[in-house]
Amino acid sequence: MLCLTTSHFKHIRSVIQDPLLSRVRRRGGVLMAKFESRSRYVLTVLWITTTLLIAMFVPDISKVISVIGGISAFFIFIFPGLCLMFAMRSEPVSCKTRVALTIWGVVTLICGAFIFGQSTTIAVMELLGKI
Repeated sequence: MLCLTTSHFKHIRSVIQDPLLSRVRRRGGVLMAKFESRSRYVLTVLWITTTLLIAMFVPDISKVISVIGGISAFFIFIFPGLCLMFAMRSEPVSCKTRVALTIWGVVTLICGAFIFGQSTTIAVMELLGKI
């Protein structure tokens, strides 16, 4: 079965919940606490149900782990590269440093995209039985 810690679930929930809460705040936000509480329950039930369904219908967890491994390239390479590139737009650093770190961010982004594409494609093809 998929094993995610409580902190992982909190991050996933906040990614889904934050845009919903911002819409409620724009409408007036009178029922903000009630909406937040209900959305937490709904997201928790959906997450547990999805995890349970994956555990029931996927016979070999190694296939799921291989797909997740490809997706992890986002968190290891792509997101840090993007953060570095965007940080160089606003941080007060010298021109040389800004150019060097922006180039490093682009290289990291390109390497991450390649790793993501290659490993995820291989994992999905193995999952579908094409390799």
